[in-house]
Amino acid sequence: MTNNNPLVDFLRAYGPSSASDNMYDEHVVEAARRRHVEPISETPPRLKQIVTNCDSVFPETIILTGTAGDGKTYHCRKAYLELGGLSHEFAASGKIVEIKLPKSGMMLRIIKDLSELTEAEKEKELDHVARVLRGEDNDKVYLIAANDGQLLKFWRDFAYKHPSYREVEETLRAMLKDELEADPREQLPLRLINLSRQPHHELFNNLLDRVVEHKGWDACEGCEVCATCPIQINRRLLASSEDASLRGRLTNLIRLSAANDSHFPIRQLLLLIVNILLGDDDPNDPLLTCKKAAARAKNEDYRLTNPFQNVFGLNLRQNIRMQYHAFRTLDAYGIGCETNNTIDDHLIYRRPEETGRDDPVAHGCYGLSLFESRRRAYLKGENDADTFNDFRKGIETQRRRMFFALPASDEKDLDPWRLTVFQFGGDYLSFMDKVVRDPESVASLKASLILGLNRTFTGTLCDDRDMLWVASPAANGHDRLGRVLECSPLPIGGGSYERNLFVDFDNKGLNGRPCLTIKSKSPPETMAAMDLRPLLFEYLMRVSTGSLPSSFSRQCYEEVRQFRLKFVGRFREATDGRLGNLKLVLLNAQTGHLQECHLGFKDLTT
Repeated sequence: MTNNNPLVDFLRAYGPSSASDNMYDEHVVEAARRRHVEPISETPPRLKQIVTNCDSVFPETIILTGTAGDGKTYHCRKAYLELGGLSHEFAASGKIVEIKLPKSGMMLRIIKDLSELTEAEKEKELDHVARVLRGEDNDKVYLIAANDGQLLKFWRDFAYKHPSYREVEETLRAMLKDELEADPREQLPLRLINLSRQPHHELFNNLLDRVVEHKGWDACEGCEVCATCPIQINRRLLASSEDASLRGRLTNLIRLSAANDSHFPIRQLLLLIVNILLGDDDPNDPLLTCKKAAARAKNEDYRLTNPFQNVFGLNLRQNIRMQYHAFRTLDAYGIGCETNNTIDDHLIYRRPEETGRDDPVAHGCYGLSLFESRRRAYLKGENDADTFNDFRKGIETQRRRMFFALPASDEKDLDPWRLTVFQFGGDYLSFMDKVVRDPESVASLKASLILGLNRTFTGTLCDDRDMLWVASPAANGHDRLGRVLECSPLPIGGGSYERNLFVDFDNKGLNGRPCLTIKSKSPPETMAAMDLRPLLFEYLMRVSTGSLPSSFSRQCYEEVRQFRLKFVGRFREATDGRLGNLKLVLLNAQTGHLQECHLGFKDLTT
């Protein structure tokens, strides 16, 4: 007998469908109650900080900002419950709810979503918030949820009508711009928590555990198709925590995206998990029900429920798929379109000697068997348009599976990241993890980054990896006029004879993102810093290997140029504008290394 599990119906509401109201926090509890299902719940990442602040003697106003789906209202509800509030009171309170704080005796006023207030309500509340921040009302404190773009607009409009409160708007603007949580002038008792700037890969794994380990799956016991049900098969694949698995590689993609300033809101993480689990290639209903899953299992029609397609939203029509941030972000990695000869030879000609095994992971019904008929037709030369189109789609599907299946390998042709546009994505994640904790293990990556910078600065195919040559175009002219050396070559992690300057690497970027810095030992200071986002890391690594794709070279070249200009400006300021002997940088054609050419001019100034 086929079961009908209410958990599946509940999860469907989180997926990419017209019935996805459950994705909004205000509907979750009611939807779960209606289906007698325990809601998907996870401790919000900043809840402890919010509750600790509210439970102190001198609480500060907190504004939760970020993009839609970051969990701002969810944080508000959870904080209210942690402070002693009741769930039904929060639900029935409308747009604003209040609760007395025991230690301070102040009233916490929670605005669940600032954008939902009418213009009159917004003006009244913002006026009160401004008075609280300026110390004119010590009886109340606020917890406010607001999208960052709307937050600035609301305060800008308010400050225009009330110039006396302009300082509050200016402080908020500066905090958002510089990604600060506290007023740098320490004048306003305010915390600004941008939920869009939180690393969400750990949250993804926690949410995934809540879904695949949900006690509601017990209702599947006794179902006649449980063993072959595509929902259960996909659930088992998601449960695996190995590096070469759906969970492991998807976690890496989420980390890499966050480091590239493209984070996954909580709402999108849930949508992604549910689509992997329940996705179905049916244009009329792209999510499985228990009844449809049973039919797929009986007909062995697993090509329609493939989780390695669902992870990219390929069970959806193109125009619908691109409406969702999660799928747009993952689509940008080009997984399925990027490849190399070694991997394609394995898929087409079955050359296990190239990969060391017949199939990296069997994956049962989603393995190479799905591709076999198309592969044979291709090898037989059946290359009419329809047959070849089927072959192309089939091999793209297998490449996607291979990205999640191939184990990490020192052999570059078998590196799973070769199946993405970020071919050095694995190196980036390793660099981010080890740049401070185990710097010696990433010494070769540091050398490659320095080589990429040297080639960019000098416009030559040099081979200098242990010193940074900061060179600028002569008189801002073209490359043919030569490059002027701004200072003596800078070593990695040590002092040079010129103001003790050296190159260093740390992880002080946003959320632990690695940075390349130029520092001075005496006096100790950072002269210039450059955040190594994955895109810039990829650029420098590709330049170091002798290739330069034009798709992102202009943007990255400009970032490198701005880094050089910042350092040069700071260096000239520190040396009172004196450059000393003018030197050009030349490439020694015999050795491939850079060398200085002294021109003999003295005491040149800017």
